[in-house]
Amino acid sequence: MLQGIVRFGALYGAILAAGCGGTSSSVTNCPSYVVVPDAGVSGFSAVGEARTDAVCAQYCDTAYPVCQLVSATSVKCQKGCA
Repeated sequence: MLQGIVRFGALYGAILAAGCGGTSSSVTNCPSYVVVPDAGVSGFSAVGEARTDAVCAQYCDTAYPVCQLVSATSVKCQKGCA
């Protein structure tokens, strides 16, 4: 059972790193800022979800193409890591 958890954790980490633009970085250690939109947040399915699509463009500057739903009311905008 523990091996399955470790494998899932490694796979999840690799997915997050790919979303941030590099294999040695994760979605949590990229340069970033947090936005709290007045109209609320939509386009995410769950807190913690990271995206790199048009949903990010609604909330983030183009220099910050990765976004993550931090809470029901806030979005973290991140640069792509090299």
